[in-house]
Amino acid sequence: MVQQGIIQPVIPYPAVGKKVHMYPEDVLPWHPQPMEGDFTTNTRLQAIRLFEGEMDGSESVIVSPDGRAMMLNKFGGVFEAFETPDGRFELNRTAKAWLGPGRPLGAAFDAHGNIIICDALKGILMLEKDTNQVVILTNHVSSSSPLEPGSPILYANDLDVAKDGTVYFTTSVDITLHRNAQHHTRFTHVPSLLGRPGFWDTVKGWGLGMCQALPRGKLYRYDPVTKETHLIATGFYYSNGVAVSKDDDFLVISETDRLRLVKFWLKGAKAGQMEVMIDHMPGTPDGMARAPDGNFWFPLLAKIPPVTKIFHWPIIRMLLPVVPEMWRPQVHEWGAVVKVSPEGDVLEFLEDPQRASFDEWPSSYRISSAHEHAGRLWLGALVANFVSYVDLTNLAPKPEPLPMTWRPPVGCVTPPCDGAQRRFFRKSEQ
Repeated sequence: MVQQGIIQPVIPYPAVGKKVHMYPEDVLPWHPQPMEGDFTTNTRLQAIRLFEGEMDGSESVIVSPDGRAMMLNKFGGVFEAFETPDGRFELNRTAKAWLGPGRPLGAAFDAHGNIIICDALKGILMLEKDTNQVVILTNHVSSSSPLEPGSPILYANDLDVAKDGTVYFTTSVDITLHRNAQHHTRFTHVPSLLGRPGFWDTVKGWGLGMCQALPRGKLYRYDPVTKETHLIATGFYYSNGVAVSKDDDFLVISETDRLRLVKFWLKGAKAGQMEVMIDHMPGTPDGMARAPDGNFWFPLLAKIPPVTKIFHWPIIRMLLPVVPEMWRPQVHEWGAVVKVSPEGDVLEFLEDPQRASFDEWPSSYRISSAHEHAGRLWLGALVANFVSYVDLTNLAPKPEPLPMTWRPPVGCVTPPCDGAQRRFFRKSEQ
């Protein structure tokens, strides 16, 4: 009925002109795998917190070749930390640069030492290595693009840089950011008279995009030589992280609202095609990063609470944005990161399980990115006030996996979907 236009529920600001639609049955309700098999619950994620209370909402932590940890907070500040001779990390509390209005999310170094940044408001930025000057590389699709020439880039989320300097990046939804110039509590929003600065809120954009139920996520390519930006793929339900393979022959994209990773081929006979690497994960995948060994790290930002089964109903998604915060489904915090091979096999699953109370916090929670450098796995956190890292040289042994009794639902009507069920049946029969 909603798709046919008989009912047209409108989503509130900042989703101007957006309406609630029906989800395809294989997209929502979600069917997450329980904590068994490759995802057997463990306590192997023992992260070391850094700069607690000083680093608000650093979605990404990237490390320069000389070992400097670079962080971008939710107010647009770029900060760096240095390792001291005794192995501690010292934060330079003077920002290296301020990016201006917007919300920095994914970031990566290019071959020249510049930092390339996804800004959800402004597009793709470059922070020049020598001058600290902020340059807008692109904020719209070039007229030469076969798809949607001239269209604006909204909600740039994550990126990676190929060996030739090409920047591949994602956008997640077609909803503009909301400036949250307010003091937030669990119960209400009150004007920011308490001295806290506001920030551009990307979490609200995700929530409203989920209520809209349309595949508005996109994948782009920026050429640093021609300065052209081309849209190369569409139709993602919240395309999020992206990472280039070791040989630059494919990309891995995390599709958050489908609990899966998708492979997009850049070269070879499959160039331009997509296929599922892994799906039905027990949490929502976020930022992607290639590990030094050619595999891939990504976090699971949050578990899927059972109440989300009712999100398939448009009436529920119509009400969600307008009900008081205290009445919305609450997600207990946890920390989880996954390492997968290029074929989609789970190599590592590190978890700090959710607690029974909101007063007990995991060592790292709401992890939004995971970058490996020199034996450490650096973790960004979208909503936390710290960053952290895991010592990969001192991981606890893997637990004995619980038998995989779960089976994924059969059938898929929203491509790409070939191979998804095969992986689970193959793993469960081993």
